[in-house]
Amino acid sequence: MLVFTKDIVMPMAFAALFSVVLLPVESRVERKVGRVFSILTVLLVAFLFIALMTWFILSQLTSLVASLPDIEEHFTSFINDVSRSASQQFKISTEEQTQLIKNGLNNLSEYLGDLLLSTSYLLYFLIQVPIYIFRKIQEFFAGDPARLYP
Repeated sequence: MLVFTKDIVMPMAFAALFSVVLLPVESRVERKVGRVFSILTVLLVAFLFIALMTWFILSQLTSLVASLPDIEEHFTSFINDVSRSASQQFKISTEEQTQLIKNGLNNLSEYLGDLLLSTSYLLYFLIQVPIYIFRKIQEFFAGDPARLYP
């Protein structure tokens, strides 16, 4: 059931997130100009910001893809040098090195998955809680500015 509602729920969740994030900015702009103009201005600036960030990320990815053959060549020579040194100094064959790396990568992927999950929950909490607190404080003092100075 959740798979079918994903196409509806995800855009609505992002829209709710953007509205919560952009509401304080829109409120400030609304004080200086009208409501419609402030909404249009904030949305235009937000979309321009998203477009610029997308362009920047895509340009960085394009340059990364262009330099991948050089990176692969350097990485391969580095790995061969390290493997040769390990064979000479520690008397570990390349097959044993390959098996040790495979075991380490399996363990690393499990640990990184857990770390990413716990970190994402922490980041979500650290971002959402101040936004909601700010909104509640703003709603509390919105009607009567005298509440600020008892």
